[in-house]
Amino acid sequence: KAEDSSFYRMEKNIHRNVNDPFALGIRGLSGSTSTLNAETILFLQRMGYSSHSHWSKYLGGTPLSDSLLGVRYLLAKSDDQTVDPLWGEFYKSDAVSHNIPLENRLNTWDEIMRSDEYADCYFVIKDSAVAGYMLLAYTFSQEAGGKTAWIEEIYILPEFRSQGLGSEFFEFIKSVLSLL
Repeated sequence: KAEDSSFYRMEKNIHRNVNDPFALGIRGLSGSTSTLNAETILFLQRMGYSSHSHWSKYLGGTPLSDSLLGVRYLLAKSDDQTVDPLWGEFYKSDAVSHNIPLENRLNTWDEIMRSDEYADCYFVIKDSAVAGYMLLAYTFSQEAGGKTAWIEEIYILPEFRSQGLGSEFFEFIKSVLSLL
């Protein structure tokens, strides 16, 4: 937000509840309010978004509808077809002294898809392209008084660096972790 003072929306394709954008402090399309009127519901439905009664939920838009409504950033959980090339780039970078076997990476991905008990992986999307990811690992900490998260990995592709995406990503992750 500090690097981009223009108006934009941010959404995500993983949902804990319909008011996630409000809880996370981001401007999104998802939300629940008694003031959502019939014209707005119909408009969102026509644009391809999910909307009914008193709620709307971002379940994916098109590049055109996202652009028209100012959705510039999408935080996403995706499949291993998206994550493995990114992990491969990360493990080829100077940040890593050794490679992690593909089997370990696939096992990690399987665990992420099975549950959010031990790990989560978040992606940052910029202009409909995957720009990077953050891998979180969860553990219990007596000192912290409960469940805690470690940032296992964070990687922003070189062509997306110096655009404030890492800072935005950290702000989003802080909000997510405050819900633990």
